[in-house]
Amino acid sequence: MNLDWIGFLILMASILLSRLISEKALKLLSDEQKIKLIEAFSHTRKYNMLPLIILFTAYILAMKLFPLYQLSIISATLTLFIFFFVVRGKFVLKKLNDLNFPDQYIKKIKLAKWISYLGLILFCGWMVFIFLT
Repeated sequence: MNLDWIGFLILMASILLSRLISEKALKLLSDEQKIKLIEAFSHTRKYNMLPLIILFTAYILAMKLFPLYQLSIISATLTLFIFFFVVRGKFVLKKLNDLNFPDQYIKKIKLAKWISYLGLILFCGWMVFIFLT
């Protein structure tokens, strides 16, 4: 197996585990709370991809314009990527608290987020390691 795939597999496994925990957490909500959840985040979904598209475009441009600084560009991009997901996660948890969702549900969502963050950090670390070796 090519070592490049290890980081990707770790990331995918963390995302899958996170999704499973989040879906299981939905069972803790009543039908009314599920509707409230969908309504609370329906507008947010539209704009979630915009920062990622901008970041990805900036990454591609920087790699083409400044090829001598690849490690710095990769590190900065990965750091901004992690920052985006942490800020988005904080926003989600704040909104869930503001809407008075059950504590058990929020704890499961927090666990799912931390698993995603860990997978993302391991993936980023692995990519930098592969780039350096």
